[in-house]
Amino acid sequence: MTQASTYNELSAKPATSGSSKISARDAVRREALRYFSSNPGPDCVGPNTSLHSRARRCLSGEEVSLEELANLSSALLYRNAVTELAQKYLDVMAIAPVCDFHEFDHQFLGDKKLKVLASQTDAYRMMREADLFFQNTAIGQPHNEPQMFVLHSLLAAGFLPGQGFEEKLEMAKSISGRESTLFLFLKERTLKLRDSDETEGDCLNLLRQNCNMDQEFEFEKRVVRGKVD
Repeated sequence: MTQASTYNELSAKPATSGSSKISARDAVRREALRYFSSNPGPDCVGPNTSLHSRARRCLSGEEVSLEELANLSSALLYRNAVTELAQKYLDVMAIAPVCDFHEFDHQFLGDKKLKVLASQTDAYRMMREADLFFQNTAIGQPHNEPQMFVLHSLLAAGFLPGQGFEEKLEMAKSISGRESTLFLFLKERTLKLRDSDETEGDCLNLLRQNCNMDQEFEFEKRVVRGKVD
């Protein structure tokens, strides 16, 4: 964009007169708060660093361009969607989650018993090769926690390779094609913006597709600097 439109805490307005209940920035803030509430891991982890920095900036009172909001909305939608997809896979496999997703952090990832079990049984490789979680850098850096959440839930439920693990993965694959449609559309929309002149209208169009701007902001409005509590 030649001149970046900026949105700050004081001047944020709905993107289109009379057609949206919340501003573009608040729509992206809502997705950022939803993302952080899932406990996505520390900021210092490689795939998280850039996204978390941009999301926290959006949550703060700093000015953010409309182009930045549009690109951030794609990255947040991707991560929130793959998190929801993990639960959909567990539902179709009829597996109870090992815990609530927001409680699944590096304590679980560091569980030596499950790590050894996954390594010894080749479960890690099999989960990766199942390709259940769409990944494409055009819409965001890989988010591995949902995949690990499904894997740990399977192992904790007693489904090991050769003991029902493969059958459960096939159940998940039965819906993966349908569920990946969202990500393919998201990739197409994001690349279309990058290939355009990135006008204000292009950015607003992507924001409307990625975020529900006709839904009220259900989170507490606040300026967040640094860590989200």
